[in-house]
Amino acid sequence: MTEIDMKSFDGIIGSLTPMSGEVINWTSPTDPDRALQFRAGGHADVERAVSAAGRAASLWHRLAPSERRMAMLRWGDAIEAAAERIGMLDCVDMGKPIAVAMMEACVAAHIVRWYAQTIDKACGEVIASSREAISLSLRVPYGVVGAMVSWNYPSINAAMKVGPALAAGNGMVLKPSEISPRSAILIGTLAEEAGIPVGLLSVLPGGATTGAALCSNPGVAMLAFTGSTQTGRSVAKLAAERLVPAIIEAGGKNAIVVLDDMTDYQGIAIDAVAEAYANSGQLCVARSKILVPSDRIDQFADALVAAAANFLPGDPLDPNTKFGPLASKAHSDRIRSAVDMALDRGEQVIRDGRPVRHDMLHHSLTVVRADDPTSPILRDEYFGPILAVVPYDGISDAVRLAGLGGYGLAMTLWTGELARANMLRQELCVGHLKIKSVAGQDSATGLALPLEPAGQSGYGIEFGVDALSSYSRRMAVEQIGCLAPLDP
Repeated sequence: MTEIDMKSFDGIIGSLTPMSGEVINWTSPTDPDRALQFRAGGHADVERAVSAAGRAASLWHRLAPSERRMAMLRWGDAIEAAAERIGMLDCVDMGKPIAVAMMEACVAAHIVRWYAQTIDKACGEVIASSREAISLSLRVPYGVVGAMVSWNYPSINAAMKVGPALAAGNGMVLKPSEISPRSAILIGTLAEEAGIPVGLLSVLPGGATTGAALCSNPGVAMLAFTGSTQTGRSVAKLAAERLVPAIIEAGGKNAIVVLDDMTDYQGIAIDAVAEAYANSGQLCVARSKILVPSDRIDQFADALVAAAANFLPGDPLDPNTKFGPLASKAHSDRIRSAVDMALDRGEQVIRDGRPVRHDMLHHSLTVVRADDPTSPILRDEYFGPILAVVPYDGISDAVRLAGLGGYGLAMTLWTGELARANMLRQELCVGHLKIKSVAGQDSATGLALPLEPAGQSGYGIEFGVDALSSYSRRMAVEQIGCLAPLDP
């Protein structure tokens, strides 16, 4: 493995720069004996970063599209070449298994290159007008985007913001989570090395204070956020106060709905556990409740327990490990408390995935049978490895139970009857609906499919070419009398 400098905690404002904000401490879930500490970006750091990004953006969007495309392609190549270093940082910072973290670094590189290839394909429109005029509708960048991302997929979350934002011609000040900041910092240093203009991307580690300073800075023309619904509301409020646009990709209480024509209990259970336990359950689109016909609840419950036994956490430094510990002791305690609350309410915990010792962070999947529709386990997002199995009676009951909590991020619908699926689709308020009838298969769509959450899960388009429209605004241009007179 490549040796990593474990003391590299500077942020990036043009280049590696010591930060001036509060001191933040946390403990590595991969090595609990390792205490980590850094200074967050302060108000002065935010001001310098926004100013630098504004100056660089005014030059960046004036470059020829081919120049910007080539710079971002080089940057993507540099990220992939550094995948081992990036992966080790995420492994140590938040406990992601090393092989998974390296793979995700390669995905981040792919995202940057994918959006690089869109730069010279963006088009405006010519609108019908008089013979003496030309009317145009153009897409232009906002300027400086302030972005805040969560800790669960550090390199991918960073790339999801910087890729389309820079491709659209903006500069960016990125605040990674205080739990997992260093992979984003490394990705930022690689941008400058690849020829991205100095200052176009600044990376400031920090917590709520840094985020608030970024949201409130008058030089920030747009906000982009990935994280919890509670924090997303705060970001949206700050954006509204300044009348700047925002993308909010927040939490979800995502359901799997199994219709009564499906009888492959084992296959569906394996897929359901995979969707619930991805990234050890620390995923906004993780499926955290599965709704099944009430007369089949026992068969599905048994199948889920059997499937979960094959999804177990391990040492994140072991290249063969697929699932690691939870990202922090505080997060592990929240999951423990949620299961305790279910037990106190008399709900049946049919598989308890909590580790025996409270200082251990390696949770497997907990499966809870939830018959009471008022149960918090059906409504609240825990962002961890808890799956509720829920009986329903009739389609309308399933739709109601699926929507408890008011989120609208994602859902999986199991049925082989397309007509029923399309009728049900019209009653659902979700950003991403996956309809399946065969276990063990997926669409492999990649980045091309645009996604937009609904309800308490946020708003704004990410992924696909449509993401470029999220990071740009319309400008109407009318050229009147600027043309040489036409012969009658």
